[in-house]
Amino acid sequence: MRLQVKQAAGGGELTVPNQKEFLVLYNRGVIGRNDLVLRGEKWVPVSELPWIHGMTVDRKHDNKRLFWITLAMMVLGLVLVIFIQSKARPRLKSWEVHAVPPR
Repeated sequence: MRLQVKQAAGGGELTVPNQKEFLVLYNRGVIGRNDLVLRGEKWVPVSELPWIHGMTVDRKHDNKRLFWITLAMMVLGLVLVIFIQSKARPRLKSWEVHAVPPR
């Protein structure tokens, strides 16, 4: 399935041999969301193509999930640091005295 692409920025046209190559060019930024693709007899923006729309939704979902995982890991790390620091140094009780050896 050959795809005809009209680029919005440069005004040039590009023929892509198949959908797989189209996705590679889209992911590399050669084809943009504002470029037009010939579907039947109509030029349709790339952003309205079903497989591109699905990729965009998946990316947003993945980014949101990555944000929450990162935030949870940061909070867990902070809690662990506070816990380790509280256990690392023995605290003196009010009745304990540590002698300093003479020089």
